[in-house]
Amino acid sequence: VPEVDGKAARRPFEDDPQESPTITVLSAIATALAVPTSYLFEREQVIAGISVVRRDEHRVVDIAPGAINVVLGHPVEESNIHFVLLELRKGAESEKVSSHPVGSIERARVAEGRVEITVADEKVQLEAGDSCSFIADRPHGYRNTGLGTAKVYLVVEFGTE
Repeated sequence: VPEVDGKAARRPFEDDPQESPTITVLSAIATALAVPTSYLFEREQVIAGISVVRRDEHRVVDIAPGAINVVLGHPVEESNIHFVLLELRKGAESEKVSSHPVGSIERARVAEGRVEITVADEKVQLEAGDSCSFIADRPHGYRNTGLGTAKVYLVVEFGTE
């Protein structure tokens, strides 16, 4: 245990719960730091700087045969926005998502290949470089209509209801 002035050093409030700050004090600290109060309770924090996820560290989710979602970046607790890379092998399609919460918006940009996006009863064909956005609280899905693997970047902003 490190020592300070001949006494064992400890973190404030570590040993005596009666010394713990009130929620009012924590709220004031959070306000002064310009962070949400919940930030003070998180074990791993990125207050400043760049959070990096290396290519072999991304979370990969199999969503259907020949279709995967690669979750890009670290999720941010207070955020309702997800950044995803959808990869569809030739002929593959994502399972049709029944819907996201009310008010959700999905933005898609085709990076490689050709895809058909279906939202409710509407269909649209997109090629590399094309993008679209739609209200995502309706059933929707993606299908590769090209000759090779299709890659689509998605930004999904989930509604709050």
